[in-house]
Amino acid sequence: MSSSRLLLVLSPLLMAFAFSACGDGGGGGTQPPAQTGPVQQMRTDTAFADDYYVDDLACQSETGVSDIGSTPVNLYKGGAASLVPYAFAQASATDALKAPGFSGTYFGFYQSTACAEAQDAGSCTGEAQVVHDKEPLRICRSGGSYPRTSVEGVALASLANLETAYAFYETLPGHATSLAAASLLILPTVDTVYAGGTKRYVKTDNLEYAPSFGGAPAFVIYPKGQTAAAHGLWKNLNLWELPWGLAHEFGHHVFRTHTHIASLSDTTEGLGSPAPIRPFEGADAPDLEDAGTRVTGSATVWSAVNEGYADLYAYYTEGSEAGQLTGVDCFATNRDVAAAAFATGIPKALTQDVLNTFASPEKIAVTGGCDVPSFQDVHMLGAIVAHGVDQVYSAMVGAASGPDAATKKAALLLAWADRLGATVPRVGQNNLSFDVLVKDALTVAAGGGTRLNAAACAAVRQSFPAYANQWLAGAFTCQ
Repeated sequence: MSSSRLLLVLSPLLMAFAFSACGDGGGGGTQPPAQTGPVQQMRTDTAFADDYYVDDLACQSETGVSDIGSTPVNLYKGGAASLVPYAFAQASATDALKAPGFSGTYFGFYQSTACAEAQDAGSCTGEAQVVHDKEPLRICRSGGSYPRTSVEGVALASLANLETAYAFYETLPGHATSLAAASLLILPTVDTVYAGGTKRYVKTDNLEYAPSFGGAPAFVIYPKGQTAAAHGLWKNLNLWELPWGLAHEFGHHVFRTHTHIASLSDTTEGLGSPAPIRPFEGADAPDLEDAGTRVTGSATVWSAVNEGYADLYAYYTEGSEAGQLTGVDCFATNRDVAAAAFATGIPKALTQDVLNTFASPEKIAVTGGCDVPSFQDVHMLGAIVAHGVDQVYSAMVGAASGPDAATKKAALLLAWADRLGATVPRVGQNNLSFDVLVKDALTVAAGGGTRLNAAACAAVRQSFPAYANQWLAGAFTCQ
């Protein structure tokens, strides 16, 4: 993840792990969003690909249903989105849409940041202001259908994917009973306005996990952007409809819970900084930095491992089956844990060249679209870690895919996070490296010992060549 400057706030600042993609940033013109009703229930905005609205406005001033029941929602599976029935487990909406593990669903949030014009957007020092606070979303139709781009339709699809990720977690050996309930923030308007309105940037095409939003964790669902739609990205797909996407964000929640680490900082960023799936692109992006320089350290490495961990959690939630991202622009091969190479054919391997590129203080430009991996992007380093760790785990549990294999590998994933939580204070938060953090994943695979089977050792050599000789000659032995 890059050191993004965008912060969503509700006093105190929201600190988030973000999932987005190329085309994430978009110019929304220079005018603020128009209101669509007597209260600020929802907004139209030229930066949004669709006009989002509350379908059952009268319900918002009533008491919602106590049981959502089986409700049709739009989900993306098998390379296409379709309307499918989803049986919500004990979900209700009397005062706000909620379910076990999820404390409430909210919409209508609007935050704006004013910045003076600058040579680079990253120099903005303006404070974000909450223009309109979040409002609870109520549902009055038990089992009822809502339009795809209504606030209710977006909320129910998002909650369905999060519920699936939560239900999977509850089945895993070693799951925590202390997993904090999280809220769900739907379709916020978050903009940055420059020089009195001459330029405006609006956050779109993003999913985020916020460790703290109003004092509790939250999942944030951003609107689909007009810029992405204009470039033909994600046709007939909204990112919140992608099970892998919100399972990935839930993986950040699991990682934070099991490591017990909510913040880790070095000279550049904390773990809580918003972090898109790729560095923002385009002149309107607020995290562009000056002089083409960057600073990396322990927090950057931690962020990469966090991203890889979340990729693995999402992959296991869906049975560790290949093809979960089929047809999804920017993600299909690069973030498919089962894929041994990126879309360009470059192997997913932690080589010394890749590590040098990642640690370089000079920004290295990458062109050719969102399928071309940048090895200065924590998500691409995370994708390498995820593929390699999964290969080792598959070798040790004796199967690559299927529900049983996914459960066994996900149990190792929880144990890895538990171990990382002990490693950080032991070695010091400023002394973290892929060597230290990934080696913990292998130790867990070895049952806390040192013995890996021959297939696991082969996977280590293939995926982690920069460390393989050192690890296999010292920390581990091959059977």
